[in-house]
Amino acid sequence: MGAAIRAQDWSASPHGQPGEWPAALRAALNLMLNSPESLYLLWGPDLTFFFNDAYRPVLGPRLPRALGQPVRTLWADAWTSVRPFVDKALAGGTSRFEDMPVTMARHGVPEETWWSFSFSPLHDDAGAVGGVLWRSWATRRSRRRMPPVSHARS
Repeated sequence: MGAAIRAQDWSASPHGQPGEWPAALRAALNLMLNSPESLYLLWGPDLTFFFNDAYRPVLGPRLPRALGQPVRTLWADAWTSVRPFVDKALAGGTSRFEDMPVTMARHGVPEETWWSFSFSPLHDDAGAVGGVLWRSWATRRSRRRMPPVSHARS
C-alpha cells in the first residue's frame, strides 16, 4: 500500500502532496503500513481513509476507490455503527470491543458481520488529536441477509 499512497494524486486532497504531510501523519502511516495486523487510519477533519495490505480483503469491491476517501462516504453503510467510537477517539479516548455485530454491505448485499476492534487517537504535530487508528479482525463468519421468501399461493 505504500506504493499506492505514493502514486495517488493527492493534489485535490485537503492534505496536499505526501511531502507536505505533517510528521505525525507520516509516522502513523509508517507504523500502519509495516504492521501485519489489519489496520486503517483516518486523518484530518474529513477523516481521510488510509489502510494497509492486511485490511485490503475487508474492502471487497470498495478497494479500487478506498484510498483517500472520507470514511463517512466509503463506509456509509457501517458509519452509524462505528461513528460513536471514532468520535470518542477524536475526543482523545480509546475503545476496544470483542465480537461486536456490524451490518455492512461489502459485496452489495447487507450482511451481519462480527468484529473485534479498537480505536485509538492519533496526535498531530501540535499535540492535538488529528486522526484515528483502527485495528480490526473478523471474529465470526458473516451471514448475508436474504430477502424474505414469498409464499404465494396459486
